[in-house]
Parts: sequence; structure tokens; C-alpha cells
Amino acid sequence: CLGSSEYPPRDIEDADGLPNHAGKVLRMAVEGGANAQPGPGAPLPAQPFVFGTGVRNPGGLLSHPLTGQLYVSDRADGVSAEISIVDTGSNLGWPCLEGASINTGAAACLSASTPQTVYNYHPGWRHPLVAHPGNGLVVTGLHAYTGLGYPAAYYGDVFYLLRDSARIHRVDLEPP
Repeated sequence: CLGSSEYPPRDIEDADGLPNHAGKVLRMAVEGGANAQPGPGAPLPAQPFVFGTGVRNPGGLLSHPLTGQLYVSDRADGVSAEISIVDTGSNLGWPCLEGASINTGAAACLSASTPQTVYNYHPGWRHPLVAHPGNGLVVTGLHAYTGLGYPAAYYGDVFYLLRDSARIHRVDLEPP
């Protein structure tokens, strides 16, 4: 997390010798009944199925209907649940970071570090769009509003829920 490696090693090992897909958003080309193949133009040539990495336990994906931007909700592992934007080849920071915080459970070596220190080593890593501190929080129900029933200021914004909460949250986005 504090070194030059863009993708720190993960604890989970695949027994079959194939690349580890844990913590990644995958991209596939599926044709009829054939096995899935990597989509064209792999952003990470060493792992051709991977579109983005650095997620822990994604709870939902949203492809924004107006912009095509991909959003992912990631469940908290004791520190912070988050919503992030996934770009081609992006890294969202797991297992080093969780939300806008250091994840000392998965990366105990960082206990004396700050998130900004980790981002300084990895300036290309994406910061979360929204982070909700707390143990076991789950962001769910990602939705982009494109209707006409609410104020025009909400058009194109992303809405979501926190599981076990009665509140609807809104990410105020600039108009596309």
C-alpha cells in the first residue's frame, strides 16, 4: 500500500492457478452459449477480464443512463461503506483503504499512516464519491433519477439507501 506496486497482493489465492478476480469489477464478452471471454481492449493486460479493481464487497452497480458512468456501492468491513466511480483500469484502494479511511484490519501495517499518504504513493487511485463511516453498513438501491416528477435540480442525480435506514440519500451531480 505504501510501495510502488499499483495493485497490492490480496490474501485470497485461486487454487486453479487462474488470475484472482476477488475485489474486481469484471468485463466480459458473451456470445450465445459460449464461455465468457474478456471484452476487447483490456485495460489491465495481465488480467484481461478486469475493468476496475480495489473493491471489497460490492453491493450494487449503476450504469448512469445519461452519462454511461459506472458507479459501485461497496459494503463496509468495519470502517466505511462507500459509493465510488469505476473508470477503465481504476483502483478504488481496497485492501489498503476503505471509504475515506485506512483499513487497519486488512492492512495493519498502515495503522500509523493517513489515507493521503497512501494516495500520495498511488495518485491514480480513485477517491470514493461518498463514504459512510460505520461497521457493517451496506449501501443499496443505487438509482439515477431521470424523471420529471421531482424538482429539476434532482435530474441526473444518484439516489441510494443505507440498509436498515429509512432515509433516502442523494448524490448531487453536475448536470450531464
